[in-house]
Amino acid sequence: MSEDCSERIERQGPSLVLLVRGWVRPAEEAESLVQKVVVRFWPRRHFMDDPSSYLCASVRRAAMDRSYRDATMKKKPASTLLREESSPLLFCSKEFDERRKHVEQILDALPEEQREVVVMKIWIELSFQQIARVLGVPSVIAASRWREGMSCFRTLCDDDDAANDEGSSVTENDENSKYRITALETVLRSIQPIRTCRLTAPVIEQVRKARDRVRGIMRVVLSLGSLIAGAIIAKLVLQPMFP
Repeated sequence: MSEDCSERIERQGPSLVLLVRGWVRPAEEAESLVQKVVVRFWPRRHFMDDPSSYLCASVRRAAMDRSYRDATMKKKPASTLLREESSPLLFCSKEFDERRKHVEQILDALPEEQREVVVMKIWIELSFQQIARVLGVPSVIAASRWREGMSCFRTLCDDDDAANDEGSSVTENDENSKYRITALETVLRSIQPIRTCRLTAPVIEQVRKARDRVRGIMRVVLSLGSLIAGAIIAKLVLQPMFP
């Protein structure tokens, strides 16, 4: 990471939550899951070549596991569970609220493999090489999924007002798709994931220390339990020998 790891987590924490909400829709549950993963990641962050990819892959894996477990327990497909939750995924100024709703609808409608690539590229700001590493696929496959997913957002630039607001002019007859993609990226980045206060560096460090204290207490309890059990066993064994 070119910037401090804690700063990057604080900045991209909401985007990781957005990624998780593709599988775990309730905002509080998604935030809690990301926080748990980040707390486990925190002590090892300085020993990784690519912490961003590792953290994103860990968050994604945990979210998928949680989604499939919930679907199994509730005897419902994961997609059905997502449709039952309708809390907002993104936020923006009130004047662009309709655009936000449109973006959320498109994200919900995207196939899972396209949605996660769009979120990782736009809001988590990973490169195609990093995305490929997270997904375990070639980078050309990641780029292909990106293009397919972004094609579904073209209607955002059909509105002249939306295009002009972002300082871009995109038409249906534009032969260079690069300009269209650039305009779409600008529009999408103007709408941000719902922010959370539970993924700041101080909170993460506080949670990690609390977890370490609990683990230390548990180790002491287990050690005392082992000593007591050993004493009881020794008494039972030696008592017949020394009546």
